[in-house]
Amino acid sequence: RAFAENHNLKLVAKETGNWKIDEAYQVTKKIFTAYPDITVLFCANDMMALGAIKYLSESNKKILIASYDALADAKIAVKAGSLAVTVDQQAKKQGYEGIALAVRGLNGEKLPDVMLVDTALVTAQTLQ
Repeated sequence: RAFAENHNLKLVAKETGNWKIDEAYQVTKKIFTAYPDITVLFCANDMMALGAIKYLSESNKKILIASYDALADAKIAVKAGSLAVTVDQQAKKQGYEGIALAVRGLNGEKLPDVMLVDTALVTAQTLQ
């Protein structure tokens, strides 16, 4: 939905690297062979972003890459400038809220239909 709402973006490909570095490397190679002028890449997780970064680095391509998870290696890539941003989904808070909801449910309380946990954008500036 976010991509559709931003008229400055044109979605040219949608593939999966199955959350693996090596598969994301191959998928990135395939996508950039078909669409060499891509300037932005969004990866659904950091592992796939790391595979994309490896391919793009070897190909001497510099583009903006964003991903999800805020893993330690992704934070290093953000600091190095090879990853523009990663999104921290706050997994600990998600787990805590899930357990809290389960306890409330076991106690017979009415539960909300949806429980959202805020995310945090991790950039070079936020890592300083």
